[in-house]
Amino acid sequence: MTVLAVSILRREATLLVCQQRGHSFVVTHTFSTSSRGQSAPAALSALLGMAKPHLLRGAQIRIALSNAFLACADFVPLQLSSESQIEAVAPALAESRAAGETAEELAVDVMKVGATAGGSLVQLLAAPKSLIADLLKVVKEHAPKAEVTLVTAATFSVHAAAAAKPLELALSTAGETFLVGAGQVRSHPISRKPSAQSSGFAVINDDDEEHDIKGVTPRLKGRQLCAAGLLTVCPFRECNLVRRSVKRRSLFRRIPWVAAAAATLLISVARYFNIESDRLSSEVEALRDAEREAWSAVFPAKRYERDRLVSAMKQSIDEHANFKLANSSKSSLVLWRELGKRMPDPEAVGLTMESLHLGTDGGRLVARVTAGQGNALSNASKFEQSLNASDLFIARSEFENKGQEVLVRMRLDIDEMEKKEGTR
Repeated sequence: MTVLAVSILRREATLLVCQQRGHSFVVTHTFSTSSRGQSAPAALSALLGMAKPHLLRGAQIRIALSNAFLACADFVPLQLSSESQIEAVAPALAESRAAGETAEELAVDVMKVGATAGGSLVQLLAAPKSLIADLLKVVKEHAPKAEVTLVTAATFSVHAAAAAKPLELALSTAGETFLVGAGQVRSHPISRKPSAQSSGFAVINDDDEEHDIKGVTPRLKGRQLCAAGLLTVCPFRECNLVRRSVKRRSLFRRIPWVAAAAATLLISVARYFNIESDRLSSEVEALRDAEREAWSAVFPAKRYERDRLVSAMKQSIDEHANFKLANSSKSSLVLWRELGKRMPDPEAVGLTMESLHLGTDGGRLVARVTAGQGNALSNASKFEQSLNASDLFIARSEFENKGQEVLVRMRLDIDEMEKKEGTR
């Protein structure tokens, strides 16, 4: 991504064309022009006109303005600690520090940068709304697809560039002197270049002296430090006059807390489901053990099959019911068994069976017995009485005397047997 860093100071304006690679920047082109006697929009137009169009296409533009173009750019101690309270008093505070502009005419931004014994230390930035509109108009004319992401004070930019230096710094360049102290910055026109002995600051008053800036390559000259500072700050963590609203910055600053809360919630939910998963796993394992034990009791000869106990029991019950139904149906085998049990001694009565038919509803038989002495039908009656001793059927007979033999025609009635069973 291409980032254009622009610093517009009292006497000189500088443009750095950089390529952002992760969290570092590589400066590929540098441009500078005189801003003496010019407005900030005119100096910006001259700088953008020097760059080739392809360098501006789709770029992010960050601008640092000299205090000469701003209504207010200060570090201010306040007896307030709440960000909402600080943002509420910012317009009135900027109006009191501006020269002639009212709060309605000013674009204002404020940011809490530290705490004091009685409240907070804040950065306060204000500029005429007409100036911001003119700067955005110039950008739109030279680079319609570029986006202005930061308009801040040069003092804040120098403070960011010198943040890594352990000593207090005095930077003299482009007609201005920046005094960077602990937590704050002052800026004023150059009356004379300070010396290290007189100011107590680490002095940079050589515009061509090269310096290392963290995260920026190659080394940059003193006159470029103000623009380089724009590369080391986040537009949402610096006073920014093109921010759509202070609430956007406030929301951005709350994003880490929202993310932390969301992460905590997700961890809690994940922990809950993890506990539930462990509990369900324990319950499922207990059910497996119970199923295995029940399987061994019901099907001792079968190999255990997981999740098959209920279906196996249903199948076994169905098979048993079908077997019972098949065995409960009427069968002539029952009559055969009972008939053989009740049949008299064939030698005693001279029994000869001529025909026998048995079915599920009864049977018929034709037999011959020897005629009895004195009573020809005595053996036939014994035969009939012997079969009528059964509880399964009733024998009804017709006897026909054939001289030495008696012909017996007999019917075995099961329906009559069922009636007889019901009357007992």
